[in-house]
Amino acid sequence: MYGTLMRASVRPEDRPALVAAIEAGERVPVDGFLGSRLLTPDDRADEVWLAVFFTDRAAYERNAAAAEQHVRYVAMRRWMTADPEWVDGEWTLFEPARPGDTV
Repeated sequence: MYGTLMRASVRPEDRPALVAAIEAGERVPVDGFLGSRLLTPDDRADEVWLAVFFTDRAAYERNAAAAEQHVRYVAMRRWMTADPEWVDGEWTLFEPARPGDTV
């Protein structure tokens, strides 16, 4: 699994609009897109973090290079106070043990 972690600055009053723009972009079917998770920190109303998951690096890079993705990015970026920070890489999934699992 491959993807990115985005940290974005936003005016607190614009955060709902940014979240709505992110949600609208995430609902578009994209080959290899597995989903995303948005963190709105308790003590930082001027910030959001977005974790995005793809099946593999190739799917992620195809999406990143797509003109349609740029349009979705521009819709989100208008609500940010600066360009976001991005960290790309491999994701590792850890799941809790289930009853009957042996450790």
